[in-house]
Amino acid sequence: MRKKYKLLLLLISLTLLTGCTFKYDVKIMLDGKVLESADLFDGETTAENKKEFLSVVDKNLKIINLNVDDKKLIYDGNFIGVNLQKSYSNLQTYARQSKTISYLFESVVVKEKDKIVEVSSVPTQYDIIQQEQNGLYNYTDSEIVLTLPFKVLSSNANEVDSVNNKYIWTINEDFKEIKIRYDKSQYYTKNIFKLFSYMTVDVWLTLLLIVVIVWFVISVLILGLRLLKREKK
Repeated sequence: MRKKYKLLLLLISLTLLTGCTFKYDVKIMLDGKVLESADLFDGETTAENKKEFLSVVDKNLKIINLNVDDKKLIYDGNFIGVNLQKSYSNLQTYARQSKTISYLFESVVVKEKDKIVEVSSVPTQYDIIQQEQNGLYNYTDSEIVLTLPFKVLSSNANEVDSVNNKYIWTINEDFKEIKIRYDKSQYYTKNIFKLFSYMTVDVWLTLLLIVVIVWFVISVLILGLRLLKREKK
């Protein structure tokens, strides 16, 4: 029962753990959509009892009425985990609806003016680090990662991967509120190929439609020129 109780608590925040680590990723796309992904491990579960693990996960997802877009098993050595993914239409919706946001912080505030976006968290009403020290949860070496296609003006991230424009906050005794400020009018790179991974299916379909239309127009023009040449002969 203790194992299932801890599992329920952390599923509420999409950060399910009972003794290992978790990685929580947030990715902002070119069209403004937000993709949320959490790799969650139970430190006592091995690949041999994955059915029981999945059963507990499914039951608790149902209990808290949490609908995810995608769910798949992942492995870390002999330990089994699950990857949960969910998408949001925009950053404001994500800040209001994310279960993780409501668990880690009191709230997250999103402000935008002249294409400059500021994201800041209000410190949580729960002392999660103190709870870790009391042995309730284990957040050792866990992290929050934000990836985005836009130029970041400032942040208080613990680590920055400038090549991939990733901003990383480590969950430890020094864990602090998250602050980041970026410019929606500027991309972090001039290499268009690096921006492909920030395109959603909708964007790809739009680009495909544009390509088809351009191809059709060019084909019609070429055919028309050929017909004109034949008439002149």
